[in-house]
Amino acid sequence: MKILFITLSNIGDVILSLPSLDRLLAVYPKAQVTAVCGERAAGIFKDNFYIKRCIAVKGKTGLGKRLTLMRELKKDAYDLIVDLKNSAFPLFLKARYKTYPWFNAPGAIVHMSQRHLYKVKKFTRALEIAQSYKGTIGGGAGILRKALCVSSKDRAAAQNLLYDANVWQDDKFILISPGARSHIKKWPVNKFARLADRLIQEQGQKIIIVGDDGDAESCAALF
Repeated sequence: MKILFITLSNIGDVILSLPSLDRLLAVYPKAQVTAVCGERAAGIFKDNFYIKRCIAVKGKTGLGKRLTLMRELKKDAYDLIVDLKNSAFPLFLKARYKTYPWFNAPGAIVHMSQRHLYKVKKFTRALEIAQSYKGTIGGGAGILRKALCVSSKDRAAAQNLLYDANVWQDDKFILISPGARSHIKKWPVNKFARLADRLIQEQGQKIIIVGDDGDAESCAALF
């Protein structure tokens, strides 16, 4: 079973697509998966044993880049194509099963992770039926998480960063990332600040602010 999994470009968007990949891997545990994502998000798949190949698309995908990517993808034959970007790629690539740009979740489903799950549901229906008998259909319990693999090296690096921030093994903490690539996805900083205050006062949580160089201003405003 060969699966082409076309996900999105930014890290946060790709993270929200991982539950869909988990469901596909639960149904097709021996599948050979090729993932297509934006360059910034390629690190999510680099250490994943279940991902045979990751194709990172650099920058904006103009017509020239789309044609180059199309030629690259045509070199392989796929049994299933899942395109969460709703692009035209599935229309020009051969596969036994595929998603189409016009098949999307109804407007009542708002959260993107749930919209992505809706997109793949007809390919994972057997799993949903099996889970419904076990009473786990709501939370997705019982699915082995395969879509996100963190290497021991990355775990150690993250642990060192937490130690530098005086966060220890038994501490309760929450990461807040106030930045976003698009301004329309940014939540107001003052609301992040109010949320952080409540988490500290009511839940006793430590708050860790994270982001890249482009998020420096938003992160600084929370202190």
